[in-house]
Amino acid sequence: MEIKPTPQDSRPAGLEFDLTKRVRESIQARQPLTPKAEASADAGANSGAEADAVAKAREQYREQRRERVHNARLHYTANQNEQHAAEVRAARDEYRAGLEKRKQNVADAKAQGGTDKIEISGKLAKLASDIEALARTGDTERAARIEALREQYLEGRLDGEARIARSAEKLLGGE
Repeated sequence: MEIKPTPQDSRPAGLEFDLTKRVRESIQARQPLTPKAEASADAGANSGAEADAVAKAREQYREQRRERVHNARLHYTANQNEQHAAEVRAARDEYRAGLEKRKQNVADAKAQGGTDKIEISGKLAKLASDIEALARTGDTERAARIEALREQYLEGRLDGEARIARSAEKLLGGE
């Protein structure tokens, strides 16, 4: 079964109900629509002059808007510069002073004939010496272990059955 709307002309006129009629009428009573602009009787004769006047008014509006935007941007930029000018100058002067100091240090080092130097704090110097000592200790221990393995190899005890079994177990066992 298909439902089809009843054609407009076959509906009884007295039975139609408009839900929005009262609301539309009350809105129209409070806010009447502006009347439509009426064209003059000789609009065809003056259409070029009126079009020119409209174009001129639009161009004048665009020019005024461009000027307003330009002035607003200029005013904003000027205010921002005034607010941050002191901070910018201070940062720039600090950077320039540091740059001059670095240039002077390089010039002094070249005059003394030295190379670039890095000063290390006491803690870092102690840490560096500890690392060097640990490396030397590790090297001596490694050298002693290599010497022991060499002696075992020369005596024929390096590749014993137990050692081969342990190595195979580690390799195959994934340890």
